[in-house]
Amino acid sequence: MATSAAATRPRHVPSGRLRLAAWVFLAGWVLHNTDHLRRGLAVLTPEVLWLGSLSGLASVVVIGLTLRGSRHAPELAVATGFGMAIGVAAVHLLPTWSVFSDALPATADAITWIAVLAEIMGGVYFGWAGLRALAPGP
Repeated sequence: MATSAAATRPRHVPSGRLRLAAWVFLAGWVLHNTDHLRRGLAVLTPEVLWLGSLSGLASVVVIGLTLRGSRHAPELAVATGFGMAIGVAAVHLLPTWSVFSDALPATADAITWIAVLAEIMGGVYFGWAGLRALAPGP
């Protein structure tokens, strides 16, 4: 019985940097979403709630795949990390621009700002670590 090349390829072991970046991104994600619960979900438009829920689910799946050693972890980290950083910034840091906005008011407290910026920075770090893992060389 023939086996496919993909089935015989060894499992990718993410670099220590990529694994650390996955944990950092997860911490930022948890902090940001805990802050949403603290502020109350009623302040969100249904579109922001659904978009955040779907992107959050995708993030957790990619983090899990990274920590489990998926050979696709670097590519997924690039797409998810940078995608989430851009998305969270667009939703929270830009002035209200659509139903997909949850612009932080000038009165937002320090906890909210820290939570949002932690997820953005965690996403950038995760994406950057994915790029580094894809780069040829040592």
